[in-house]
Amino acid sequence: MNEAELLLGYRPWLRAVASRLTGPDKAEDLAQEGWIAMWRAVGKHDPELAPLDYWLKNAAQSRMFSVLRNYAAKKNTSVIAAGHPVSNSTDSVTERDELWDALSVDLPAVELAYHHGEIAAALTALSPKEREYVELRFWHGFQKRELIAHFGYEPRGLHRTATKKLAVALKHLAPV
Repeated sequence: MNEAELLLGYRPWLRAVASRLTGPDKAEDLAQEGWIAMWRAVGKHDPELAPLDYWLKNAAQSRMFSVLRNYAAKKNTSVIAAGHPVSNSTDSVTERDELWDALSVDLPAVELAYHHGEIAAALTALSPKEREYVELRFWHGFQKRELIAHFGYEPRGLHRTATKKLAVALKHLAPV
């Protein structure tokens, strides 16, 4: 079994642990943090110190607890970071599964998964109409005519405001 198959096999366990530790709106992000910790730990495994299963699960749980501690510490302050992720009830299990399926152990895919939370936070900061525009235009490839047919008008304003907000929120991810 290769590393990718090994790590993908832990998805159900990660989701179960994450859902017990936090609410449904944050469980997927927490499970992803655990998955990334496992990915990092698999290369550092020392069979003389612990079995691989224990090693990986310990790394994942430690990271998930750390994320929760940091979240609780931030939540207990009077300042809340701009763009803090909020629940998006329109997410479906299928969409989340597609993200998990896209993950592999090569570095670019893991980096993409790591930044997924930042991207999701930037998207949730958009208005519902702006999110709808971004999804139709950039995920479904709608062109001008299709967008006009869908919205009943040319969504130039939606394009302008959505792209400006996303550019500001995700500026740090742009290649230098």
